[in-house]
Amino acid sequence: MSKTYVEKVPISRRIWSFITAVATSLSFMTAGFAGVPTVVAEPIGYTVNFEYLDHDKTSPLSTEDDAYQVATGYEEGSLLDGNHYVLAVAKGHNGDWTTYALKPINNATSLTFDRGDFRIDNNEDGTNDYNWWMGHYDPQKSYSMSSVRILRVKEGKTFNYGGGGYDPNSTYHNISLKDLIEYFDDSQSFAPPTGFQFTNGSINDYTATLRMYKSVYDTIFKAQITFDSEGKAITESDRIYLLVHIEHQTTGHSYYLEKVITDGSGDAWEREIGKGSWVDSDGNPKPNERFTGQEVSTSVMLLKATVDDLTVNNATHGSNCVTLGIGDDVQAYKIAKYDVVNTGKDDTNFTETYCGIVELEKNNNASFDYSFADVLGNAINYGIVSNEIVQGNHSETNFATNRFTAAGQNFDPDLSGDSNGQAPGNFLIAEITDEARFGNLTPPQAIVFVGKDDVDKITKDGPAVDNVTVIGGSKDDIRNDVNSMISYMQSVSADLLKHN
Repeated sequence: MSKTYVEKVPISRRIWSFITAVATSLSFMTAGFAGVPTVVAEPIGYTVNFEYLDHDKTSPLSTEDDAYQVATGYEEGSLLDGNHYVLAVAKGHNGDWTTYALKPINNATSLTFDRGDFRIDNNEDGTNDYNWWMGHYDPQKSYSMSSVRILRVKEGKTFNYGGGGYDPNSTYHNISLKDLIEYFDDSQSFAPPTGFQFTNGSINDYTATLRMYKSVYDTIFKAQITFDSEGKAITESDRIYLLVHIEHQTTGHSYYLEKVITDGSGDAWEREIGKGSWVDSDGNPKPNERFTGQEVSTSVMLLKATVDDLTVNNATHGSNCVTLGIGDDVQAYKIAKYDVVNTGKDDTNFTETYCGIVELEKNNNASFDYSFADVLGNAINYGIVSNEIVQGNHSETNFATNRFTAAGQNFDPDLSGDSNGQAPGNFLIAEITDEARFGNLTPPQAIVFVGKDDVDKITKDGPAVDNVTVIGGSKDDIRNDVNSMISYMQSVSADLLKHN
């Protein structure tokens, strides 16, 4: 047999209710008469507002802030994840009665309880009644709101709220206020959304404002390639790419791809990868994605492409590229380490930085240390670079030397170049012992820089008369140029001897 519950109201309250009813009736009857006030009842219900503040606990937080987006989204840990509820508890009848309402949060800025959302927790005799008894919050009938807080369902627990109201199959219908602790994380405290803490709020009999301030630091993710020494540049034609891959808790996978180009100076190449930089595995932008520090996994790697413009789709599917592992060569370096580290917090700017690191160290394998151009340096512009040249016969190359001794034969550098013309190049001669003779040259001009005291020791035969330009200069300056080229090649040679 079903029971009917009747609220037993003290005689004083019954008299007061009668007076109120009479006053209300009179207001309707006399509303048209001047000077007679209209009685307007306060709304019966309760509204809870949510305010989001910045780190200073005072300034409103921008709705564009990442932390706000997380708190008001639908990810796990947000207010709207289906596990956050507002619990409002009021006392009445001199504190003998407790009425309360529980409701899931479905709006990021406010929640409203109707009068019918409240239920009695204790009967007048103090016994618990687990059946519904609605309509027991009315501040006009000596009820006063005592607490309003946000609760979160315990991990691993399922709380069946039902449709609200009278639903005998719901968990909410069959539970008392004191037993909520079984389903919620410490029902006597607050459970803010991820990245926030509660600060001072306000409660009155009709509304409450719950204020939350941003406690999480803004997360910065940097990708960094470090070099243990200066070395050869990584050029566009080398086709080296950096790929960053993060797996999120709930939103799948995100990627960042960039071709690495360096000038060979400095000790690091670095990129800050922020919101709006991430894409999916096909290269489609993920404008709202960000690195939070709570990812399932994060990795950085270098790729060697076989095409000039590697796409994200190529990189994530392993086409047109190979992944470089530890010990693999990257120009004059080899990969020593891949790592992702938390580099610490900045308490002034409220930031926390994570860094995906690729460590490159100098490659001790000589075949990868230097190209022929690296070995030769500026001497690459000459066929011979030497402290002294003693000519033995007819010659076809240009040269740079501190001292030249002839053999009565021409220099005819006319074999280089193509059908459109030769490229005889320049000559550096600090000192000539007897003569230097030039013969069969065709345009463009060959330019001979020689110590000014020896300009007259250069002779020109045949085409060389028109196609050789002689410029006299400082003998010491020419020696310095020659000696610097020789010294550079000697230093590179000595370094190569140390390698495998």
